[in-house]
Amino acid sequence: STGIRLESVTLDILDVNHEPAVVIRVAGALDSVYTMSVAGDVVTSLRIIRNPAKLEFLNRQLAVGSVRL
Repeated sequence: STGIRLESVTLDILDVNHEPAVVIRVAGALDSVYTMSVAGDVVTSLRIIRNPAKLEFLNRQLAVGSVRL
């Protein structure tokens, strides 16, 4: 297996739905979004979005700037 080349992976830290998130792209294509709920200095929940329909929606929001940096 050749896997994914690290050079093709980018990570961005954004605000998604008023929560911190890590947006992962592989070769420019949205791969996954990790959103976190935080209370004080503690991450209380971590949600991983990989559903293609939800990623497509988020990708459109990113394109028009609806998701904040």
